[in-house]
Amino acid sequence: MDKGAHFYRSDFQIHTPRDRNWQPVVNRPKTDEERLRYAQEFIAKCREVGIRAIGITDHDDVCFVKYFQSAAQNGTQKIEAINPEKQNPIVFPGVEIASKVGYQVIVLLDANADESLQHILLHTLGITPLIDSEETGPEPRAMNFTTLKELDDLLKQRRELEGRYIILPHVGIDGYKTLAKKSLREVYSTMSCVGGYVECPYVQLNKRSIFLFDGKLRGWGNKPIGIFQTSDFRGEATTYDGSRSTWVKMAEFTAEAIRQACLAKESRISQEEPKIPTRHIRRIQVSNSTFMGQFDLELNSEMNAIIGGRGTGKSTILEYLKWAMQDQPMFVEGEESVYGVDLIEDTLKKVGGQVTVHWIVDGVPHVVNWNSTTKEIKLRVAEKEEQTVVPDSIKNILPIRSYSQKQLSTVSIRTAEIQRFVEQPIQEELNRIGEAIKNKRIEILERYTKVLRVKGFKRELAECTTKLSSLKERIASIEKTLPELSAETKKVLAEYKQRLQEEQVIEIIGEDLVLCL
Repeated sequence: MDKGAHFYRSDFQIHTPRDRNWQPVVNRPKTDEERLRYAQEFIAKCREVGIRAIGITDHDDVCFVKYFQSAAQNGTQKIEAINPEKQNPIVFPGVEIASKVGYQVIVLLDANADESLQHILLHTLGITPLIDSEETGPEPRAMNFTTLKELDDLLKQRRELEGRYIILPHVGIDGYKTLAKKSLREVYSTMSCVGGYVECPYVQLNKRSIFLFDGKLRGWGNKPIGIFQTSDFRGEATTYDGSRSTWVKMAEFTAEAIRQACLAKESRISQEEPKIPTRHIRRIQVSNSTFMGQFDLELNSEMNAIIGGRGTGKSTILEYLKWAMQDQPMFVEGEESVYGVDLIEDTLKKVGGQVTVHWIVDGVPHVVNWNSTTKEIKLRVAEKEEQTVVPDSIKNILPIRSYSQKQLSTVSIRTAEIQRFVEQPIQEELNRIGEAIKNKRIEILERYTKVLRVKGFKRELAECTTKLSSLKERIASIEKTLPELSAETKKVLAEYKQRLQEEQVIEIIGEDLVLCL
């Protein structure tokens, strides 16, 4: 994986069976095997629900941390060296403590903090840990600090802890253990902390809390902080669901990375799953080049910056990418040839260099290989066999937009380039909208046809209604001119239907008799 920052769904407050408030109170894991098994079950549950980073924060105790580190790193036994790069999820050691005025605090260490550093943290806080063979950790007690500055100053006294911890106070909307209450406003406004945690879903926070965390309350120091919603979990591993968690963007698994996320909370902390591009370039490989030789560059799925001095190859990398992806070269006034042709000829074609671009499209790998000498383009999708394709296929399947500095300055005076500049990044959306318009046009046409038919039926109905009305009036008029019928005649007419039915029956009987004779 590239070395850039990525979002990790995190829960920084997990309690273990050593915590005195863990449930159930019976059958707590005691032996190394039992504790490792519990950690393995919990780690498996984290992977199942998508949790990528956790903080193990028992009250005044770190005994269980090593089991979670082992389970996350290799899952089977005690590890020799802690390596967060190999952990899934990442395990941040820590403790939860209480100040002498009631509010609670989580102190997290770097993810690679070993038992030695964890115990240094405890001793610095004045906590005497119980031996590992005990079922539970020590009885939680209030620490001897009132303000968070006092706590920070205490931890800074140990050189081993310098830069390797972060303090996160509880800032929930209610409860005796929160810092966000009026009696502690001075402590909040003067703290150096840049983040805090809540033990409720973020959506349940009231407007006052949101204003507080956004730094919009003057009486609280106008202090914006990053917020982590945590589960405060303390139960059987199989019951963990990871629902109260926060996405944190980190490049390294350190307390400093969490602090930096808090300082840029708008882009590095999200209470909902962040929307990551479904299409991105993961890797660029060049087999050989007279200028840069062979190189292999991994890219981040969200943002990349190529930084270097003048003439170090920044633009060259982008030109290689542009030509491999068949982006349409643009002629610039004052140049003897299309921009980039000489660069490709001099640095790639002379040594038969090939450019390979690895894409991820909706989770599916696409690999494009371009031969600068033969101009042949090959595409492999997922695990399927590599196929030779034409340039238009690449431009349609994996479009990119690229300009040199000189080209970019001419975009504004070229209508076609302005249109390409605006439309290409959103081409898929434009295609979707175009398809939707086409479908709506067909739907409107069908409905209009139905409306015309209904109008035709209504006209016919109106004509028939008029004719019927006319006939009724004529019948009524004619009936008035007819002579009055006698009672006997009216009786005969009334019986006509019955007589007709009798005649039909007699006729049928006669036909049957003829057949019989």
